[in-house]
Amino acid sequence: MPSPAASSFQPLTGVRVLSLALNLPGPAALLRCRGMGATCVKLEPPGGDPMAHYNKTAYAALHEGVAVRAADLKTEAGQEQLHAELAQTDVLLTSFRPSALAKLRLDWASLQERHPTVLLELRDPLARRRQRVPESIRAGRQAAGVHGGDVEPQRDEVESVEVDHGLEPRI
Repeated sequence: MPSPAASSFQPLTGVRVLSLALNLPGPAALLRCRGMGATCVKLEPPGGDPMAHYNKTAYAALHEGVAVRAADLKTEAGQEQLHAELAQTDVLLTSFRPSALAKLRLDWASLQERHPTVLLELRDPLARRRQRVPESIRAGRQAAGVHGGDVEPQRDEVESVEVDHGLEPRI
């Protein structure tokens, strides 16, 4: 398989993507972004990405050309490192559940307060469960003619908040 970096189609040149996503969906999306010219950085917990332990070959292929750094986001030092990275970032890619994002003050409102130019891309593998869609998101979706309704439909793919579904990066 040719390296994604070899593509001549580079629409994300000059875009910096910071990933906190672990396992397959996030790194696969990050690989696509890198293949389209984005500069990609990933912060992993001190123990690393579980994929690095159970499939070293896939991990290496998905992270080729990605600057991988360790950070414990539950500590003050890890938060400082995260916000230093975010200060230079255009897109934050994460697989954290909304409740985890809120605990880390990375929910949309908190992120926009501190880093207003950063876009948030959420890849949540647990989003397959039916869940109530907040009124503000439902209204926005209906206005845009997307999804509508009170209950988010079940999906076999990973979920992406405020964008289409699948592993295509949406900038």
